[in-house]
Amino acid sequence: MKIWISYILTFMTISVAAQDPLYVHMNEDGIHLRWQGKYDARNDGYKVYRQQEGALWELITPELLELPKSTEEARNRSGRKSELLYALLGKTGGPITPSELEEAATDSRLFESTCIANTELSWMLCERFTDKTAQQGVGYAYKVVWVDGNKETDWVESKMATYSVQRVPSPGEVNMVEGDGQISLDLEPNPKDLKAGDAITWNVYRSSSPNGPFEKLNYENSLPLSVSQNGASAQPKLAHLDRFLTNGETYYYRVKLVNVAGVESDFSRVYQAVPKAGTSVFAIKGFKAEVLASTAIFNWEITRANALYEIYAKPANRDEYRRVQRGITALGAMRWIDIDFQPGPSVEYFMKATLDNSTVFSDTLTLMAQDNLPPKTPVNVEARLIDSLVVEISWETLNESDLLGYEIERLTENTSRAGLKINSGYFQENRFLDTLDSPTNRVFYYWVFALDKSYQSSKGSDLARVVLPDSRPPQTPQFWNLKYRNDSLYMRWSAVPDSDFNSFLVYSIRSEGETQANLITESKQTEWKIAYSDTGRVGVFVQASDTSGNVSSPSDTLFVRVKPAPPRAPDIVSVQKEDKGLKIDWEQSDSNHIHRLLLARIDPVSGKRLDVWQGGPEVGSFSDLYADPDKSWRYELYTYDKEWIEGESSYFLYEPPEK
Repeated sequence: MKIWISYILTFMTISVAAQDPLYVHMNEDGIHLRWQGKYDARNDGYKVYRQQEGALWELITPELLELPKSTEEARNRSGRKSELLYALLGKTGGPITPSELEEAATDSRLFESTCIANTELSWMLCERFTDKTAQQGVGYAYKVVWVDGNKETDWVESKMATYSVQRVPSPGEVNMVEGDGQISLDLEPNPKDLKAGDAITWNVYRSSSPNGPFEKLNYENSLPLSVSQNGASAQPKLAHLDRFLTNGETYYYRVKLVNVAGVESDFSRVYQAVPKAGTSVFAIKGFKAEVLASTAIFNWEITRANALYEIYAKPANRDEYRRVQRGITALGAMRWIDIDFQPGPSVEYFMKATLDNSTVFSDTLTLMAQDNLPPKTPVNVEARLIDSLVVEISWETLNESDLLGYEIERLTENTSRAGLKINSGYFQENRFLDTLDSPTNRVFYYWVFALDKSYQSSKGSDLARVVLPDSRPPQTPQFWNLKYRNDSLYMRWSAVPDSDFNSFLVYSIRSEGETQANLITESKQTEWKIAYSDTGRVGVFVQASDTSGNVSSPSDTLFVRVKPAPPRAPDIVSVQKEDKGLKIDWEQSDSNHIHRLLLARIDPVSGKRLDVWQGGPEVGSFSDLYADPDKSWRYELYTYDKEWIEGESSYFLYEPPEK
């Protein structure tokens, strides 16, 4: 069952929000907390406390939660999705004030749809923390505390609730409409599911085979069902348009409902559809664009008077399109100017036209604004050897419309700012090979510059380092210590000073003079622990390797005697009252390592111990005639191997039955 809890306390001091609800929801990942943030420069962060039934409060955030200090900072973190929050609050512009956040946070439906279905927006309207250590079936209450310096000031608190996992109802039937290069899917969920808050959005999956694998199509954090793109209330309905498909090819779809906690339902049945050419009753004609300075001018032709045309845009570094032109219904040649078109990443545009029950889409236009700024600095520069004297330098291609090319410089010191240009002209690829001629150095550095058509140069990239091969093996490590305990080998050795050191190679042998060695591990550490199950005598030695593949001579070999692991004790199953004394039953053990068993009775109050029985592993019970059945006792069962080495033990706490 889904549980939403809010509780209001009187604050010790005056805070920004007089009423700050703390909401709780649960799923397989744990118990999720959402609360309205206190946007105050003096707020250093938050602490979260948890209380189990009848227990004391415990701090479950080992470090202070550092969250936004202002609405502006929170809005910057949310990016373009802040537009959804503006629509939900009914605002057209300007900053979102704390009082508006207070009012929104008290509307549970609005709170759930923004903070939970859209996780980025939770930075703006509410803060969050997930308790992943909670156990199902246990009752918990939570308390969130604001911290100012070392002082805990205000807090909000939840009521006690039992942790239980929610289930999401399965989706109903999906309506499929085949179009020209596109397939639309829509679903009307059961209103009862929406009223209960069990479903709020969906995920759509597609495959080229009815047996999968199915790939998720729609972006994370889709709009809630109850909110349309203009912020007004809409008929709850889910829709997704799958574009740029191949006509005549069969596509397979499955969907899942998603609740406000982000939990998915089971898959729907498999649907199939085939996009077909010529199924649209009208088309978009002449959709094109021209870039002038930092302005994009779009032209197209409207051929049907009742058709509604809309334009959508998405920068290349974003995942979602947004509507930038709400609708045009005139006739003839049309023009629209994007006055927000800015220099930077390329922007993708497409046009959507709707007439009656038919929808068509234009091709996607990719535009980039010209700018007078120097190019960005190349990033992700790497240098690697592909031969003993050939270095490959690579970097991430810049997405600049006026890019002329790149310059690559070689340096012999990472502190120098004067390098040798190693390419002729302006290199336009993002990969260059540098052939070294009898170098006297073994270490080289490279950096890359970008130039535009105005011959403006970027800043130099970060330096990429490469080390030429070394034919000298590294220094031999000194093997210091070798021990065996608790079924494991423990070993330590010295470090080596070689600058091109790569790793240590640890080997084992069974006897002195043996030529066949087994590699135990390869490690950069100077100590190692490894489980070892063989018995008898084992020797270990270490070698060092460098980045060129050279290996040092072996260290001295140390030997240690390995004994079998001590036996595990059988579990004590029960302790029961008899006519006289107590009867103790334990599991029969089939371990051939157990030689003897020892049963001890311990007074839990005084700690006094008395060994009451010992015998062979074939025995599974004992009657302790001298134990008072009206007292509490602790029974412990010990094991010994043939060398009388004590193994593990098991225990059982006996409590007398109530009279």
